[in-house]
Amino acid sequence: MLTGVIFAVLYWRYPPPAHTILLIALCAFVATLIPVFFIDLATFTIPDSLNILLFVIPVVLNIDLSIRYGHGYRLLDGWLPESIVGGLAGALIFGFVRIAGWLWKGVEAMGLGDVLLGRGMGAMLSLITPASDNPLRLLFVWVLFSCLSGIVIGPLLIWIRTKQHSVPDKPTEHVLESDTFEREGKLSNQIGDVLWCLLMGDIVVYLRYHLTKQNHTVQASNEDADWVPLPSAIPFGPFLVVGFLAAIFWGEQLTRMYLSYALKG
Repeated sequence: MLTGVIFAVLYWRYPPPAHTILLIALCAFVATLIPVFFIDLATFTIPDSLNILLFVIPVVLNIDLSIRYGHGYRLLDGWLPESIVGGLAGALIFGFVRIAGWLWKGVEAMGLGDVLLGRGMGAMLSLITPASDNPLRLLFVWVLFSCLSGIVIGPLLIWIRTKQHSVPDKPTEHVLESDTFEREGKLSNQIGDVLWCLLMGDIVVYLRYHLTKQNHTVQASNEDADWVPLPSAIPFGPFLVVGFLAAIFWGEQLTRMYLSYALKG
C-alpha cells in the first residue's frame, strides 16, 4: 500500500506524457527503495543486489534520454553520463562521513551499504534536475532532509530499540573512553573501502561471481555473525530514503527559494 501511495504522488508530481520515461524510472527506483528501507531498519544491512539495481536504473535512464533527445543530452562533455557523476558525488559525501567518523571515534560511523546507497540516490537525483542546471543541484537538499529526518525520527527509534532489547550485564565491547581508545582497523583500510565503492568494486564482484557461475554459498565471518548492534544504534539507510523522497517532491522548490534569497541583491 505504501508503494502504491508513493506511485500516485509520483504520477501527480511527474505526469505523463511529458515525464513518462522519468516516471517509469522513478517508480522502479522507489519500488527498490521500499525493501531497502525495511531491510536496513531490521538488519542494519543493505543487499548488494539492491544497491547495484539502484545505480543501474538511473544510468540506463540516462543512456535512454541521450538516445531519445540527441547526442550530448544529459552527457557531460558529450560522453560522460550525468548519473555517474551524481552517483560518485553521492558516494563521496557519505564516504567522507565514514572516514570522518573513524577519525573522530575510531569506529565505522557509516556502513559501506549506506555509501553505495548514496551512490544510487545521487545518480537518480542528478537526472531529476532540469537539464540546463548543475546535475549536483539537489544533493545538498537531499543530505539536509536526510539529516533532519534522522534528528526527528532517530531518538524515537532509539527509544523503541532500547525498550525491545534488554541491556546485557556484561560490559559492552569497544567502549570508547574520552581520552584513549583503540581504533578499529587502519585509516588506509577506510580510504580503500571508500575508493572500492567509487570504483564500483561491488558491481565487479557481483558480475564476476554470477558470470563464473559460482554456486557455492559464501559463509559470513565469525566477526560479522557475532556482531550485535547496541540498543542505541540506528541504521542511516532509512533516513537516506526519507531524505531522497523529500528531495524529489520538494527539493527543487526549496533550492530555487534559497537561491532566489541568497542571490537577491
